Amino acid sequence: MLKNNDCIDQHHFKTSTECGLGCWLYGEGSIEIDKLNNPQIESLFRSLFEPHTQFHNISKEIIEQVSDKKQIQSMIIEMKEISNTLTRKMLELDNMLKQNSIV
Repeated sequence: MLKNNDCIDQHHFKTSTECGLGCWLYGEGSIEIDKLNNPQIESLFRSLFEPHTQFHNISKEIIEQVSDKKQIQSMIIEMKEISNTLTRKMLELDNMLKQNSIV
């Protein structure tokens, strides 16, 4: 948690395309999923993009509004919900890939 004297440089935060998950989603993951030619798996994979981007957008908003503690708390709750959604979808994707003997 940030303390009053802590300083955050907004330029050091990665965008949704620069973080580890984003690099995989927009790079190797996208290429590999496209090769499978499985509409169900591709649909689930594509459903990861929007919540992932939302997560990053909210993170950026939190950094920009570091003084409004009530709004930050609300945004953190939203980030947790998005994180849970992403985790659930990633596990579902993993299970689908295993069922199709891809992983």
